[in-house]
Amino acid sequence: MKITKSKPAETHVMSTISAGTKFTGNLDANAALRIDGELDGDINSTNKLVTGVDSLITGTVKSEEILIGGKIKGMVNATKVILQSTGFVDGDIKAKEIVIEAGGMFNGACEMTQNTPTIALKAKQA
Repeated sequence: MKITKSKPAETHVMSTISAGTKFTGNLDANAALRIDGELDGDINSTNKLVTGVDSLITGTVKSEEILIGGKIKGMVNATKVILQSTGFVDGDIKAKEIVIEAGGMFNGACEMTQNTPTIALKAKQA
């Protein structure tokens, strides 16, 4: 009988700032991130960012991919931006790809780029 080891199941980890939570400060993330509350500060993410319908972000947002269902007041810089029907951006968007669903609101300038955004995360010191 041959015994084989199975691969561990992949888990999708997403950090969350829940509804009713207010966070002040800059946020660096390597894992997927979901914001349902309020964040006053900048976000630098090398992964996917999802903003919930009732979320409010005030600051510059840099991410690989951003799915906007809430409000962002500030500059958005990403490879791919999806502005959902409930989403609102009050600021400039710089992206390689942008999708604005019917009902999505955008007040600012848009710059289409060929390259992915430059996201420099600070290395954690032990």
